[in-house]
Order: sequence, then C-alpha cells, then structure tokens
Amino acid sequence: MKLEEIIRACPLTTQDGYEPYITSNYGTRIYNGKEDFHHGIDMVIKYQNKMMTSPVQCCFERATIVFAGAYGNAGNSIILMDQSTSTRLQRIVACYCHLETIYDNVGDIVIQSEQIGYMGGTGVTHHQYNAHLHFSISVLEKDIPVDKAISGYGARDPFLFGLEKFFKPKVKNLVS
Repeated sequence: MKLEEIIRACPLTTQDGYEPYITSNYGTRIYNGKEDFHHGIDMVIKYQNKMMTSPVQCCFERATIVFAGAYGNAGNSIILMDQSTSTRLQRIVACYCHLETIYDNVGDIVIQSEQIGYMGGTGVTHHQYNAHLHFSISVLEKDIPVDKAISGYGARDPFLFGLEKFFKPKVKNLVS
C-alpha cells in the first residue's frame, strides 16, 4: 500500500455542505505568543461560514482501538492502530484528542467511516473554537508504548498519508 493511501476517510463526519476546516496545521506555529511545534492538525466542521462540532470517525480501512480514555492535556483521546499497514516491527497509529465523548473501548475493531466519538474541548485547550479535533498520525517502533503518540512521539505530517483529499481548496483555509 502506498503511503498516501493509508488514510481512507476524513477523521470528521461530514455531509453535504459541511466541510472539514483546518484551524492549525502540522509543524511550527506561534502558540500563546511563542514558537511551538504542533505534532498534528486541529480541525472543525465549517458550514455556511459557521464553525461546528461533529462526530469523529475511523480514518483507516480497518483498525484496532489501542487506547481510549483521558490522557493529560489531550483530554479524552482515542488511538487507532491501522491493521493493514502495522507489522510486528512498526505500527501506524492515529490519535484523536480533546473528545467530548468516546464511543468504543480498547480492543474494539472499527472500520472505515465508523463513528468512534464526538469532538470536544476536554483537556487543556486554548483553541479559538474550544471544541475541535486534534488529529495526528505516528509511526511507532514495536517497543514504544502507543500512548506516547499522543505526546507527539513518532509524529508525521498527516498529509503525507492522504489526508489532503478531504480538503478543498488544498489547505488554504488555515487560521493563524
């Protein structure tokens, strides 16, 4: 499987007229007046120029929930491990943070576009819309605990894994 084919569905549930909207991208940014490295992307749903919340869904073709619960500043979080690309030596995981509600449990198998929770503002967030989804992709070696991904360990730019196909125009909707 090609790297850019790993993400199969938008992490946010969308419907006609509703678009995922990135409010903070992966990489260096100014946060609370200081330069900071953001290990994921923050997003909301945009509908007729209004920012809205949304259920979150499995972005992989098939995944196992390997973490579900509260995790420090990230608040209520879920980590999915992709079943089609993970091996005994490395795992590709997706982190969904600041959730209001978690629908599933550790060990559950979920499939592409299955709802797994609802975006929120739990944990420590100074986000301009408060309720949002912090989404990240990490590549972890076999001996690294999966919860390290929430802190940014092994993080990669989600757009390398095919996220861009869910945004139009190509990520020109960043808010600083």
